[in-house]
Amino acid sequence: MTQFQITQSRTWGHNLTATVREKPRLLALPSPLHQEEIREILTLQQALDRYLARCRLKGRSEATIQGYQDVITRHGRDWLDRTLDELGRSRRAFTARHTHVTLNSGPTTANHFMRAFRTIYRHARRFDPDLPAPPTEVIEYNPEHRRETIITDWPGWLEAVQAQRNPIVRDWYLFLAFTGMRKTSAGAVRVRHVKLDRGFLHVPNPKGGTRRAFDLPLSRHLTEILGARIAENETQYPGSPWLFPSLWSAPGHITEVNSRYLPSPHVHRHSYATGAKAAGLDGYDIRLLLNHKITDVTGRYLHASMLGAHLQACQERVTAWLLNQMTPPAQTAGRAHEGQ
Repeated sequence: MTQFQITQSRTWGHNLTATVREKPRLLALPSPLHQEEIREILTLQQALDRYLARCRLKGRSEATIQGYQDVITRHGRDWLDRTLDELGRSRRAFTARHTHVTLNSGPTTANHFMRAFRTIYRHARRFDPDLPAPPTEVIEYNPEHRRETIITDWPGWLEAVQAQRNPIVRDWYLFLAFTGMRKTSAGAVRVRHVKLDRGFLHVPNPKGGTRRAFDLPLSRHLTEILGARIAENETQYPGSPWLFPSLWSAPGHITEVNSRYLPSPHVHRHSYATGAKAAGLDGYDIRLLLNHKITDVTGRYLHASMLGAHLQACQERVTAWLLNQMTPPAQTAGRAHEGQ
């Protein structure tokens, strides 16, 4: 080994020793990542407020947000000031509350309340893993039966609609039948969103929030009904922004119609979907018209904004099928008379 190599090796050794000596000091430097966080103890009210704020940031609809607010405050009002820690360790109280709500408000409402609490609790637990496991784990949820009712007697349905004294209510039921829209969205249609000349209705804030906004095709038959409704509103309700105005509701538009002779709006939605299938539409077309979320791989490649003409034709087919069902056979009365 030459003198140069010896000198170079000694230099390398000194540098290595210095690095090793410095390393403990570098590791000893304080890091905010190792500082213990001060745990925040939330009440149910605070957790609810934070979850609803998150829902608004995500663009969830106000109806969905209000639904959480209502079900928690109605059935868990006495829990709002209690901490999540305390509630998380009160499993028997949850079993008792679920039974109480079931007996007083119905099995579906009781399930809905517990699911809403579970969602809020899990959201808070993401930021506080020291919370106990969700107390709703002990709940044995009530059986829920899928709605099976649909409209089968369309002539009788049309007769009941035409018997409504309020012409706005009559048109609202026709609108439900020919679009299958949800009750909340159907009641809150604004005139400026109805594009009669282009044959569609813009729905800016449906279930799911603004990110689920869509354009609903309107059949020619329905555009005639809506055109007449808008013209009448201009004289009877000047200045009202709503397609179906109401003097009796706080927002100024139809929110609820209770009729002994007509089914609920959601039954109309089921009936529309069934009619669409009977009219020959495939599953994707029906889901797009109903603004249902399509989660399978193929469906995610579909862009409704590029299918306007196709969906318009689909809507015409559904309307034609419904109109045919609403028209009783011409000879029915005669045959009934002959059989007497």
